[in-house]
Amino acid sequence: NPGNSIVFYNIGNIYRARGDLKNAMGNYQNSIRLNSSNLWSHYNLGNTYTKVEDWDNAIKCFNRVMELDESHVDAIVNLGNVYYFKEQFTRAKELYLKALSLDPLKENVIYNLSLLEAKEF
Repeated sequence: NPGNSIVFYNIGNIYRARGDLKNAMGNYQNSIRLNSSNLWSHYNLGNTYTKVEDWDNAIKCFNRVMELDESHVDAIVNLGNVYYFKEQFTRAKELYLKALSLDPLKENVIYNLSLLEAKEF
């Protein structure tokens, strides 16, 4: 039942808010198993993977969000952040510029681009 996907998503949010990232990830994964199109479960799972520095899984999650909604600015920015953390600055910049083209006033993107400009890569 796809409706149960929302239940697992919400339980994941509760665990995440409490700092229990392992249980949060498990519930987001259960939500996705029930409804692979649950964009927010992919998004929050990606954010949780980012928090534990599991870059490869975070990339998979944010890419899936972008498959479901190619103009999801926050997923694009967060994917750029993951590439920044992986020191893949060219890819990070591409994603930040894409996000900026969708939301020119997105302050964290402007800030992130300024950090990149300060680096020599």
